[in-house]
Amino acid sequence: MAQRIGERYSVGKVPLRLYWSSDRAAAKNTSQSGYIQETGNYPIKNVLWANSSGRVVNSDPGTGGVALYALMDKTNSWVLGWIRDDENITRGRLTKVPYSVDVTSSAFTVEFTKMKGTTYSLEIDVAGNVVYSTQSYAGNNSYNLENIQYDISLNENSQNKILSAMKDSTVINATISLVTYLNGNSLGVDSKSFTFNATNVNGPEFVSPPKYSYVNQSNGINYAGITEVYISTKPVVQASRGAKDVSVRYNSQGLQNIGPSHWKFVEAGTASITYTYTDSRGLTAKHTDRFQVSASKPISVLSVSASREGRTGMKVSATGEYMSTVDGTPRYTILYRKRGDLSWSTLTSGTTTGSNGRFRIEHTESTGFEPSSAYDIQVKIVGKVSNAIGYSVLGTESVPLSMGKHGSGVGVMFDNSSKYMLQVGDGGMRSTGNLLINNNGKMSELGPGTLNTNVGNFQFNSDVIANGYKVLTEADIGKFKSDPFNFKGDSASNGLSITMGNILICVGQTTLSGGGNGYYYSGKWNFPKAFSSTTNLYTFGSVATTPSQNLYQNWNGNVSIYNPTTSGVSLWWAGTHDSKTLSGTVKVNILAIGLA
Repeated sequence: MAQRIGERYSVGKVPLRLYWSSDRAAAKNTSQSGYIQETGNYPIKNVLWANSSGRVVNSDPGTGGVALYALMDKTNSWVLGWIRDDENITRGRLTKVPYSVDVTSSAFTVEFTKMKGTTYSLEIDVAGNVVYSTQSYAGNNSYNLENIQYDISLNENSQNKILSAMKDSTVINATISLVTYLNGNSLGVDSKSFTFNATNVNGPEFVSPPKYSYVNQSNGINYAGITEVYISTKPVVQASRGAKDVSVRYNSQGLQNIGPSHWKFVEAGTASITYTYTDSRGLTAKHTDRFQVSASKPISVLSVSASREGRTGMKVSATGEYMSTVDGTPRYTILYRKRGDLSWSTLTSGTTTGSNGRFRIEHTESTGFEPSSAYDIQVKIVGKVSNAIGYSVLGTESVPLSMGKHGSGVGVMFDNSSKYMLQVGDGGMRSTGNLLINNNGKMSELGPGTLNTNVGNFQFNSDVIANGYKVLTEADIGKFKSDPFNFKGDSASNGLSITMGNILICVGQTTLSGGGNGYYYSGKWNFPKAFSSTTNLYTFGSVATTPSQNLYQNWNGNVSIYNPTTSGVSLWWAGTHDSKTLSGTVKVNILAIGLA
């Protein structure tokens, strides 16, 4: 294949004869001829042909034809003359290169020209890396050869280099270069572009399939609406050669997705999960796992009822349905809480009884449920695979007021065997007016005023009055102290005690012993009933009797109270006197108010 006008012609053999005209070059007439003495590339001014008869023709005559070139000097300033192509040794030329080559193909063919006396090498470059090269190729040096066919085979290493360079693409540009040498010196390079494609590259491959774990599977059987399946070990997939970023997409049939890689079987029959893996080159691979699913019926609670049994008891009944092949014999737990509470308490648990797919629970508690309180009731049924919960409410006792032969009950059934005419249930009693208590003609009245304690407030809607005297206000406490024994309560050897809610009142009298120098007296009073704490404990004392002899003047009538404990207090009294020793006894009335 001849070169074109304007291209540069490579002179490899020097001296190379220059002919005066194309006619003389065609006939090899050496008169008026010269030589090119320097190798290199010279611009082509004109192109003609010589046939086998030595005559000039305008086109390639075929067999025996030789290309004739009119060459310019290297600077393209003047015409040097004509040369015969068969008298020169020039670089080879690639004459046929495939447009696109499958990177996995066993071999592909290129064609190029070769002149005698030269050697050649081929290189293929992809993304700046040489992925293929030949050794020097000599061929037949006896004559000029054209369109030499050369088969190129890519080994696995070359293929991997090309695929790695492709990355996320299926096509990449490549350049093949033919280098010509004469006596070890390069005569030049001829290059052509083409592409490699990964059309037939295998897609992602499953190295190992996924592994599964199951929830609520019974004896290896999957049940619709109950059994769950999730991927415990992800599948291992290898991307196509040279590709990156393998991604996965799940598609399920007969399952409901309930979380990442987590499904529940929703219908009987055959369920499936299909994995579609796509690599960065867009190539895909699929893998499908199938599961057999049986029909099922999970545990259900049909009814729960709670009713009062006696004053503080309760009876709970529940019914429901189950499948023994799925859940075996279910167990139950009964829980309860007061309405408004947040936490539940366990009442009892056990195994259900039933047959033909139905169960029944009955449980009775004789005590523990306050008549004035309502309760939430929860019945929890748990089988091998499924579970269910039912609820009910236990209302308050249904007798708010009852009448007996000798009195009345509020919030409780009246008990005729009790001595109390008015009986109040656990809910207690509240009065917005005064509370009057008549005992042997003596009136005690409780009304407004508040005594603050560390466990709450004891509140009255009038002053607290006992036998007509206010006993819970400090201003009037002295009036009560003057006649303490007329206030009725629980008797003891050392006084009386009265308990009102969380308030304890103790009264009593004690005798003090004579002290040093005969002018002071001391002692201790043990409360008739112990207080729960010394916090908010108030004590008061006054002299009831003084020394019998008139040997003192202007005694100090105040009693000092100190060292209070929950069981008693210490007391001290002294009077002013002359130089004589006092004699006789001192008795002191004591009042203490605090927490019961």
